[in-house]
Amino acid sequence: MNAQGMQILNIVLLIGVCNADLKLLQVTFRHGDRTTVAESQVYYPNDPYINKTYWPEGYGGLINQGKDRAYRLGLFLKKNYGAWLGSVYADSLFYFRSSDISRTKMTAELVAAALFPPIDIQRWNQKLNWQPIPIWNVPLIQDILFLGQFLCEKVAILRKEIETSDPYLLKRQKELAGFFEYVSEHVGINVTQQTSYYIYMHLYSQYTMGYRMPEWTKDIFPFGQFEDVAGYDYVIQSYTKEMQKYNGGMYFLSKQIFVFILTSQYTGVWIREWLRNVDNYINGTATYRALFYSGHEINIAGILNSLNVFIPHVPEFASSVILELHKYGEEYFVRALHKNLDTAVELKIPGCNGIYCHLDTFRNLFADIILENPLESCRKM
Repeated sequence: MNAQGMQILNIVLLIGVCNADLKLLQVTFRHGDRTTVAESQVYYPNDPYINKTYWPEGYGGLINQGKDRAYRLGLFLKKNYGAWLGSVYADSLFYFRSSDISRTKMTAELVAAALFPPIDIQRWNQKLNWQPIPIWNVPLIQDILFLGQFLCEKVAILRKEIETSDPYLLKRQKELAGFFEYVSEHVGINVTQQTSYYIYMHLYSQYTMGYRMPEWTKDIFPFGQFEDVAGYDYVIQSYTKEMQKYNGGMYFLSKQIFVFILTSQYTGVWIREWLRNVDNYINGTATYRALFYSGHEINIAGILNSLNVFIPHVPEFASSVILELHKYGEEYFVRALHKNLDTAVELKIPGCNGIYCHLDTFRNLFADIILENPLESCRKM
């Protein structure tokens, strides 16, 4: 199809596409609001709430506000896609997957509950408007899609190389020296770009829980310079094409403490997952109409980065990236959307001729960041 034909087709699609043309839906979302994670305490030894145990949720647990936000995400998806999805949950049509962490599994359960309350033939308890829906996961040590728990020295090396050689990052580091010094004085450690992200996330969890924030944060948090610095870390995570192949978050063992190294979580693996699901649909090897993935903010930011549409920010709780597969005539098109708070916006992917991106174009755009064997590639220095 030539460029003029593609432009005309995109105009038609923008005007006339409706859910009847939708063939496959894939949604990746962040978990709901949580308590702070235990590992973050190492970055904030002066935390006035350091002795909190966050009972009964525990460290990193999904709080009631987060449960409500996750459920409302499910309601949002039901409102926008319910007529197309249908009201009956069927194991052969819908798939839910989560990272192997309590808050993400619980978030997936709540999204599923909002999407598929039992209809008459599925109602097993007249007093409970809920039905069990399976949430699939694999152990973290095997899960490269969400949080591969293994050593990857290459990841740390790639980040260190660019942070010690890239002219802009060096200039930015110098400009932020005063900010890092100020935060360091109050948190009790020597703060860097990367650790500032962990501290921000720690504070933000306490903020959403209603804790009174320390006076020193007043002028920079929750909105302001601290958010800007933390949000930019995702840019650094995907700073080069090579880093985009590994974009997200892996656990790295250092000094007997598991800490996050957020320099790439295999965003190429996410695109590979999407395209594999698309191919399975087109080839008739799978019957799924929709697939739902419950993960983390690093997944959301990493995907947006690799799609080249990321505007520096920290993705909100229950934020999501939505990928739709549409068919027009004999051609397939992809539409991507991002929901951060209450609104989903269409994403104009650079290199695509319109909001509806031809599947072949989409596939070619990201061919160079898809790793066929990420674990093996990670071992190669």
